Amino acid sequence: MLMHAVSHPFNAVLVQAFAIILPIWLMGYSPDTVLIFLVINAVHGIISHFNVDLRLGWANYIFVGPEVHRYHHSADVNEAKNYGATLTLWDQIFGTFVFHPGLAPQDLGVSPDANLPPYQQIPSVMALPFRRSGQESLEQVDHVLEK
Repeated sequence: MLMHAVSHPFNAVLVQAFAIILPIWLMGYSPDTVLIFLVINAVHGIISHFNVDLRLGWANYIFVGPEVHRYHHSADVNEAKNYGATLTLWDQIFGTFVFHPGLAPQDLGVSPDANLPPYQQIPSVMALPFRRSGQESLEQVDHVLEK
């Protein structure tokens, strides 16, 4: 019923702390307000990962819900976009919004053709965001991590 959320530790630190919590505090909101916002944001994150056929219609062009967020997890790299967590606005502005009303991605997850390391190889998986696409092989990344 729920697709689990997975994120890189740097994403947790950079996005959560510096892009969400710090700006809210700097705007002068109380710790209680920040906490309420974070709870609402976390609940929205859970809802967007519901593995149910929840149709939001026109609201998909404003809010990220399961129907739109599912494309983020598409095994087809041409569909694996929709980077916004709450609103689809930025994806629409930057051309990364993907939505085909009434159709879900054919496959979710990572394509076996993607040549990615198995999830058990944690150092290799953690190095993926720092790998130059198409320029470094996984062996080179592993070699760097072993030093």
